[in-house]
Amino acid sequence: MLLEWLDNYRKVHLYMNGSDQPEEQHQVYKDRTKVNEDLLITGDLSLTLKQPTEADSGGYRCLVWRKETLIRKKIVVLKVKGLFVHSLFVCVCFCLCAC
Repeated sequence: MLLEWLDNYRKVHLYMNGSDQPEEQHQVYKDRTKVNEDLLITGDLSLTLKQPTEADSGGYRCLVWRKETLIRKKIVVLKVKGLFVHSLFVCVCFCLCAC
């Protein structure tokens, strides 16, 4: 299974072959993203974006691939207003069953 989180132009987070692939993500998101470690067990494909700023506002696509077939797609819109708050923002994608 391959899980991709993308913004309009860049790769936000990539999970492939049972682990994160930080070398594949855009520098803007380096050390700021996280997915559930048990995502294959729980089906929770949420993305956590640390230290969000107004520049992070916009659409995010969650794509789930099995082999070369797209099996799930979800778009979420993130709106960040005001100053950065020292907390986490979670974009919930959806639950995946029987991957």
